[in-house]
Amino acid sequence: MKLKVSYQINEAAFIRIYRTHCHYKFHLRRSLLLSCFLWLFVMIMEKWYSMDFDSMEGIISILVIVSALFNVLCDILLPKTAYKNLMQQQADHGTMTIQDDGLIFHDEHGDIFRSWDQYQKCIEAEDAFLLYQRDLFTIIMKKDDNEELENIRYLLKEKVNQGKVIKQKK
Repeated sequence: MKLKVSYQINEAAFIRIYRTHCHYKFHLRRSLLLSCFLWLFVMIMEKWYSMDFDSMEGIISILVIVSALFNVLCDILLPKTAYKNLMQQQADHGTMTIQDDGLIFHDEHGDIFRSWDQYQKCIEAEDAFLLYQRDLFTIIMKKDDNEELENIRYLLKEKVNQGKVIKQKK
């Protein structure tokens, strides 16, 4: 398979993609829910069983606040900052070739090749596929062509996820 695609990432799509990345990478919703449940558990134990958890309640309250702040940070501030950086680097548009042995990114400075074995995992967001290296991720924007989308999904499943199903995140 050799598929040359051009892409243009607008701000709204990038913000959705980046939010998906943050929530997948840092498990933000899970940590907020768990800290809220822990806080609720402590409150119930104090009221119903007259147990003294004052010091623990303070620590858990701080945990809930910090977790909520991280959710706000990753939902609002970080995606906008990342999009501004993307625009400054002029990486919000371009052309890439998807082939059996990897990805080729084309720009005015030349071509950059990334083989599939450089990526550890892949997830599917609403607008794109996210391919993860250690601390970096690559975006492959989805197109409206269903046959092309299925070919890309199959290739990523086999080459990046070693045959495992691609997780879908919203």
